[in-house]
Amino acid sequence: MSYKLAPLVLEPLILQEPHFGEGIDEEMRICFMCDEPASTDDHIPPKCIFPEQKDVGVDYRKNLITVPACDNHNLKTSLDDEYLMGVLAFHWRNNKAAYKQSTTKIKRAFQRNKRYYNLFFGASKHQLLFWNGEQLITAPVDIDRFSFIMQKIARGIYYHHFNRKWLGDISIRPISLVAIYDRDPGPIITPLIQITQQMKLLCSKQPLNGANPDIFYYQVAHNNPPTHTIMRLVFYGGFEVIANLSDNPCGNS
Repeated sequence: MSYKLAPLVLEPLILQEPHFGEGIDEEMRICFMCDEPASTDDHIPPKCIFPEQKDVGVDYRKNLITVPACDNHNLKTSLDDEYLMGVLAFHWRNNKAAYKQSTTKIKRAFQRNKRYYNLFFGASKHQLLFWNGEQLITAPVDIDRFSFIMQKIARGIYYHHFNRKWLGDISIRPISLVAIYDRDPGPIITPLIQITQQMKLLCSKQPLNGANPDIFYYQVAHNNPPTHTIMRLVFYGGFEVIANLSDNPCGNS
């Protein structure tokens, strides 16, 4: 499934002055998102996007990434996690694991919760689209909600990868949410998309990280020490997001 996308501003990639993250004291478990004591471990990305073995016949839930979190930044985000699961799994370029996820776990969620179903397929929520001879269903995405969730994932990955918090800004660039039917994006958007593709290329040269790459893997490009970082986050083999971690993502002085 493809999605319509609210307009995004894709900022230039500019290296900024160093912004050191907060080092982690192993004896003090502090939430990766704030300064509250960690009372639980949060899965990054959310555990629900990893299919259950009973649905796919493969154990995709081994060696998942976890980070320390407070209740507010873990236990109170389950609705956002389920929303993300649907947005990711329905994308038209995903692998068979995503198809299995959408026809098992997500289908069960739709049957249990009409409100969840209506987020994607409620009245006036979707329409048909023909692309290269294939019939697709498009649906709007709450881009603010999606970006907020992805920022949390990027902070968690940074914490896991570098063993420190990221305290600066994060710009989310969802490559896979570009409207596929817009064949002429115009003179302003085109170069911004090209910049995002250059970020993707930088990351693509780096090692893949993640124990279950069919479901999720990430690549990281950064300066040394890591004061400006670019992440490529790939879900279900086809849904790609670029996260730009910088003090000044808009390039202002």
